[in-house]
Amino acid sequence: MKNAVRARAGRPVVFTADERRAIILASAEALFVERGYAATSMADIAQHAGMSKRTLYEIFTDKETIFSSVVNFCESVPSLLPPGSEQSAETVLINALVEMTGFLLGQHQVSRARLAVAEARGLPDLALAFFDATYNAVISRMTELLDLLAERGDIQVADRKMAADLLVGAMVGDKLVRFLTFPDQASDFHLDAIFRRAEVSVAVTAQGLGLKRC
Repeated sequence: MKNAVRARAGRPVVFTADERRAIILASAEALFVERGYAATSMADIAQHAGMSKRTLYEIFTDKETIFSSVVNFCESVPSLLPPGSEQSAETVLINALVEMTGFLLGQHQVSRARLAVAEARGLPDLALAFFDATYNAVISRMTELLDLLAERGDIQVADRKMAADLLVGAMVGDKLVRFLTFPDQASDFHLDAIFRRAEVSVAVTAQGLGLKRC
């Protein structure tokens, strides 16, 4: 991903602002992981990205802004499709939990979370904002889905935000702690294991949700 301008068929290719931004973030993330935040300078990032410091500062005003953009992936949280009329509420919830868990515990997301944890002491506000924004985005998606199921008459629970929090927490709790400590193990958490965990989570909380089960 180096070099903001590359030759292709003898002609220079100039990256767009969005492409340069992506190159900067990829370079910064690699350096933050390798060296840590404090030991990485704006000059280092610019050099790794293959661009001038001037170009770098045209896109990002400072290193904290870059770090915040690297670890903040709330905008990439997947949207959940509204439940189809032919789908049972149990199936809808299991599929949604599988989707969100696969996202949260993916190796890239875990890597970003580890960066936020590693720099929490030096950048407490950024680290706190990261965890709040990211987790809140996931809970918001699940709450919206529970709202739709409640409107359909498939569940009966008043505090659907808390219900969403409990469901997601049951899915990622111990695994997230383990993967933050041993990130290489994230690749061992396969889809079938996530699916089984989702089935058990929904079964355990069915009564409290007032879930109509098949």
